[in-house]
Amino acid sequence: MNIDFSFFQIPIQIPSKFLANEIFHPNWQFIFISGIQISVIAYLLFLIYLRLRGTQAQKTVDGILLLIPLIACSYFFKLRIFMWLFELLLPAILVGIVVLFSAEIRRFLSNLGRQGLSWLNLLTWVRSPLNQAKDDELSIKDIVKRIIEAVELFSRNKTGALIVFDNAWSERLYINSGRKLDAVISTELLLNIFYPKSPLHDGAVLILDKRIYAASVILPITENPKLNPWQYGTRHRAALGISEQSTTAFCLVVSEETGRISIAESGKISKITSIEELSAALEIKLLTLEGSQ
Repeated sequence: MNIDFSFFQIPIQIPSKFLANEIFHPNWQFIFISGIQISVIAYLLFLIYLRLRGTQAQKTVDGILLLIPLIACSYFFKLRIFMWLFELLLPAILVGIVVLFSAEIRRFLSNLGRQGLSWLNLLTWVRSPLNQAKDDELSIKDIVKRIIEAVELFSRNKTGALIVFDNAWSERLYINSGRKLDAVISTELLLNIFYPKSPLHDGAVLILDKRIYAASVILPITENPKLNPWQYGTRHRAALGISEQSTTAFCLVVSEETGRISIAESGKISKITSIEELSAALEIKLLTLEGSQ
C-alpha cells in the first residue's frame, strides 16, 4: 500500500511502512552525523565568504547565491526545462568559478604551502576572518567619534573636506569615479586623505555600510538655478548635487575658506553651529541609514 501526496500536481509515492518507520523509529545516529557534517560544511562556507568579503569576488559569490533558490525550486517543482538547462551549463559554471576565483585559490594554496599544514595553522585560518569581521564592525557611536575628531581638526586648520554617507544600495551612483578603498573608518585615514598634498584630497570620501568605500570621488554639481554661485564653493555645490540625485545621501562639508561645517541633504544645506549639534545629527542620520539597509 502506498500513500499518494500531491503538491502542485506532482505525485510523490512514499511507501507507508517506510513512512511509519521513519516517524516512529528515526535513525538518530544518522541524523546526528548528518547534522554535524552539514554544520561543518556551512561553517566552512561562511568562513570562505568572510575571506572574500570586500573583494571583487564577493559580488560573484552574491550572484551565485541568488541562483541557488531558483535551482532548488526547479528541482522541487520538477521544472524539466530549467533542470535540463542547469545540468547543461553546470560544467561551464564550474570551470568559470575556478577561473574567476583563480587569484584567491592561488593565494590560499601559496599561504598553505608557505606556512605548512598543522592544527595551529588551521585554527589560525579558521579564527582570523572572524576576528577581522569583529574588528571591522564599528558601532554608530565609534564611527561618529572618529569622524568628529577628524572634522574638528579640519575646521580648526581650515582644511577643505567633503564626506558623503549613503545607503549601500546607492553604490551604482558612484561606481565610475574615485579610488576604491573599502577601509575601516578611522580619524587618521580621513586626515591623510584630505591632507592638501595627498593625491586623494580632491573629491569626496564615500562612506557606505559603515566603511570608507572610496576616496577622490567626483560628484555631480547642483543645477539649481536659484542657488547663488557666489555663496557656495565647489564642495558645497557638489554636496547639494549628490543630495539631489540620491534621496538617501547626506553630506558633511568643511569649508576651506572659513572652516565652517555644513550638512547637505535632500537638496538643502544647513550650517552646523557646534560640535555637539554635529555629533547628534550624525548619529541620527547614520541610524536612519542603517535602518534602510
